[in-house]
Amino acid sequence: MSVNPVFHCFRKEAVCFMEKTINGKTYGTFLEELLAPLPVEAVRKREDGYYYFPYDCYEKRLVEAAGFFNFEVDCGDARIEVIGERPVVSKVGSLVIYNDSHEAVKKVTVGAGETLIFSTKTQSVINFGNTQKKLDRDILVNAMQAMGVGRKELNIFNKRQAQANTGKKVPENARQETSMYEIEFAKELSQVEYGYKSEVIVSGKSCELVIFQGGVREIEKRMGMGNFCMQAKPPIKLRIKGYYKKEKGRMQLVMTSFA
Repeated sequence: MSVNPVFHCFRKEAVCFMEKTINGKTYGTFLEELLAPLPVEAVRKREDGYYYFPYDCYEKRLVEAAGFFNFEVDCGDARIEVIGERPVVSKVGSLVIYNDSHEAVKKVTVGAGETLIFSTKTQSVINFGNTQKKLDRDILVNAMQAMGVGRKELNIFNKRQAQANTGKKVPENARQETSMYEIEFAKELSQVEYGYKSEVIVSGKSCELVIFQGGVREIEKRMGMGNFCMQAKPPIKLRIKGYYKKEKGRMQLVMTSFA
């Protein structure tokens, strides 16, 4: 039985049109490769005692799954503002995934920020160019984390750390239980390596409020971190969702989102 070559070519083109690929893979296969576990030997520990994957792990995974030409990181323009007495630079950027026809199939928008170091001697910012480069890298990392890359592995390490801090067993497949809290800011927010922190009053008692990157992303979605920092000052009161953890003998309230 002969096959009409014209019909055969048309049918082949139709199949290609229906099944657009990313780096030669279906979208489902691409996601499986992207979200596959990252190598645990690459995990690093931060100064606050919690864990992270370095930038190179996320970049390598993205290239392996999507290919060199099927993604784009748009880092946006830098925005500088003074929060408290500290100058802060922030960016809002996006990671865009394209199929092999260069059509956008996924876009994730995230924010990143860093405290600037100002020299009173030279009246200028120190290493501003390097700070901007770090923000550009953080945009990619935060976008990959928002998609779920490395999340499961870090949850396991960080829950073990929480268990070590509190002396209580935390199931590795369990989420931190959050509750509603009304807080009153006793100090302005300050930016630190892992996110933000402040002193707050909860039920008449003082404690440290910390906001890790997950909480920062939630704030970025709702109102922008810069706007939040401008408002989060004494004697502002706010209802939040979060959980308590013990760090170096002191209780911390971790903010995960607004109430």
